[in-house]
Amino acid sequence: MRLRLIGFIAFVALLTLGVGGAIWWKHQVPPTPEALLKRLPTDGAVVAGIDVAALRYGGFVQLIAGSKAPVDPEYTQFVRATGFDYARDLDYVLASFSPDGEYFFVEGRFDWPRIEAYVAAQKGACDRHFCKVDGSTPSRRISFFRAGRNLMAMAVAPDDMAADRLRKPGPQADLAIPSQPVFVSASAGALRQAAALSGAGQMFASALTDASRMTLTLGPSGSDVDIRLDAICGDTQRAGALVEQLQTMTRVLKGQAGQTDQNSLGSVLLSGTFDQRGPHVFGRWPVRRAVIAGLASGL
Repeated sequence: MRLRLIGFIAFVALLTLGVGGAIWWKHQVPPTPEALLKRLPTDGAVVAGIDVAALRYGGFVQLIAGSKAPVDPEYTQFVRATGFDYARDLDYVLASFSPDGEYFFVEGRFDWPRIEAYVAAQKGACDRHFCKVDGSTPSRRISFFRAGRNLMAMAVAPDDMAADRLRKPGPQADLAIPSQPVFVSASAGALRQAAALSGAGQMFASALTDASRMTLTLGPSGSDVDIRLDAICGDTQRAGALVEQLQTMTRVLKGQAGQTDQNSLGSVLLSGTFDQRGPHVFGRWPVRRAVIAGLASGL
């Protein structure tokens, strides 16, 4: 399971919607994110939410869309065939990355007949607005259905009927949706899957596996943004040990960094500050707008 401290937050949902798209408004009234969260399988999963409309209002979606980073050819083909472009048409993404598949609810503006025609052109099939189409590998079957006027529920899993799970509540973790426009929440078990990371990202992920749950959020801070951490530990003693460990890692990274570009991802990791309140460990990393532009450009 892929989990990158900042890159995951910035791009995961925007880049995975290239083949599927999704929408929600049922009976003209959109369900709240909290209501949709109950229909996602969140137990043992990495859960993410992106308020794309809020990011668009702040100019961050335009920053990503206007970058010089190469665009996936499949996504370009999807846009041409369906008229859907995340920079203009996508409003909200709620996603769950579990061991048995990836599940999404997405709000936006979609042309359903063109989407179903695209599925047919890709040798997929739609029946009463439930569609199935091949993904990039045989184990990544894409299924989705029209859950409302502007809502699609989508799954990427070995089972090409996996999206049907989203019609009713799934296995739930004890979590709430933060107020910030972007969040990623993971249990300790899900964090252990981050062993594939390398360098500083792997160091921080390994430290956080002592927490029962970790939530990262991204929200506005003036013209820039802040990444904030809330890690829940078993008790105050473990929380204190985690704060010390995170502070030590940051000092070590600063000692190894030398001259670091202030607009690089490395500069973000060096800027972390941490404190403890009971069993909670809080962290903050200020992120300059230029850093996001650099990540979007592949720098």
